[in-house]
Amino acid sequence: MKGEEPYRWSLGPAFSLRHNMGRKGVTTLRGLWRKLDYHDRNELDGSETVLGLSHLYSISSASSVRFGGNVSYVDAANDTNSYVRFALNTQYFREWSFGAISDISFFVDDREYQDITYLAGEKRTDQRIQASLGITLRNFSIRGFAPHRIRLHPEFLEH
Repeated sequence: MKGEEPYRWSLGPAFSLRHNMGRKGVTTLRGLWRKLDYHDRNELDGSETVLGLSHLYSISSASSVRFGGNVSYVDAANDTNSYVRFALNTQYFREWSFGAISDISFFVDDREYQDITYLAGEKRTDQRIQASLGITLRNFSIRGFAPHRIRLHPEFLEH
């Protein structure tokens, strides 16, 4: 929803393969393909294909680290809006004795657009770097619901 109006729908298959290596952690391969249809922006209509790999490793019974990345391709009706995306991420989790789970994460995203942007006269590239701190308060709940996460995440975007 955007401005109380639907702006996009997407539909398609997704898969996930997981390999548990005991003390060495769990590796997950994910893939998806989806059809994209924007309500009033036909130049963005198309499809998205994503392939990702991540690994979760338990450092101790109270902490773990996850790292991974993915590559995706958006094939839009207008090639100016089509891009290849490379993303890398890492996240550290820690469970505390007072019923809270903290996490710190780092994310890097690079998008390489496929055609020349009309006004700039060159291919667009976007780089995004995001670091975040979060806390989930498991012991604080209202009618059985706990706030998922309180987050602080500065984001840097460069065109």
